[in-house]
Amino acid sequence: MLALELFLFLVVILIAAEIFVNALEHLGEKLSISEGVTGSIFAAVGTAMPETIVRCWRFSRAPRTSN
Repeated sequence: MLALELFLFLVVILIAAEIFVNALEHLGEKLSISEGVTGSIFAAVGTAMPETIVRCWRFSRAPRTSN
């Protein structure tokens, strides 16, 4: 059962990655910018954003200590 779940989640991740990349390609075409700019800026920001948001959320929820 675990192997089936792992396989299904892998398929979901691959589909989501394909949708993300296609959306970035269309955004680059719509803004009339090169593929290099699209890949290096939008993809980098888009993939780093979840990690950054989690860290900011965690630090905002950290208990305050007074010195």
